[in-house]
Amino acid sequence: MSSPPRILEIGENPVMALAFPDSTEHWSTKPVARLENAGPRDHLVTLAALPRLARALASSDFDVVVVQPGSFRPWHWQAIARALFRRSALRGNVPYFRTFGQELIKGKVAAPIAVWDMDDAPLIHRRHLFLLDRATLYFKRELPADHWRVFMGTVHHHLPTQRFRMVRKQRERLAKLRPISLGLPIGFDTNVQLVPDSEKTSDVFFAGRVSGSSTVRERGLQELLALREKGFRIDIPETNLPPDLYLKRIAQSWMSWAPEGYGHETF
Repeated sequence: MSSPPRILEIGENPVMALAFPDSTEHWSTKPVARLENAGPRDHLVTLAALPRLARALASSDFDVVVVQPGSFRPWHWQAIARALFRRSALRGNVPYFRTFGQELIKGKVAAPIAVWDMDDAPLIHRRHLFLLDRATLYFKRELPADHWRVFMGTVHHHLPTQRFRMVRKQRERLAKLRPISLGLPIGFDTNVQLVPDSEKTSDVFFAGRVSGSSTVRERGLQELLALREKGFRIDIPETNLPPDLYLKRIAQSWMSWAPEGYGHETF
């Protein structure tokens, strides 16, 4: 493309807005009273703003619409409870209508729709099926090697059967799925300094939560400790490290062990 894509983004995080700040219009669904450091392309989804968002979706002003799935549909009791039972509600800020931002794609949308699903769970919730059906492509983090497993226990009560996999509607849904990586934390690449080549002071570096995390980490940690007893230099910080020191310790090690935690990938 000769110019940056014109993007309308709906969701809590301004992911596309960070990548294309001059051509992305971000509609935030965060449950906040107002956006901090908001620019002319930043909007907050409110009841009063819903008609304006609907008109933007129906217009030809954008090349693509990017939607981040919300936690709950507007009529779910947890969506209602989260909007009402919060401190900000005492100040008159009831963010209930934030949840309607994603719902508007069921109406007229002129541009292709891409769904950006960064949920830790390796499945697509039934509540997000309307997003999958409306999307041109559905980008799913933690996409199983057998893509059919995203429907296990949600659309299908068990592991999808051969009969289920031959249903045309389900095959059309499956064809929209694409993997997407976790990537770096938002803003991480702009907030840290480059780490120069360092002298190697350890053989293996690992920093991450073990207790209450994956069994892969629990078993692997025991192997690392066994290697330490055999004389290998194993660097395992006992406390959380600031980003600059974290990167420095990685650079000083021959190998960094990054096992899965809640999902396949780690930062």
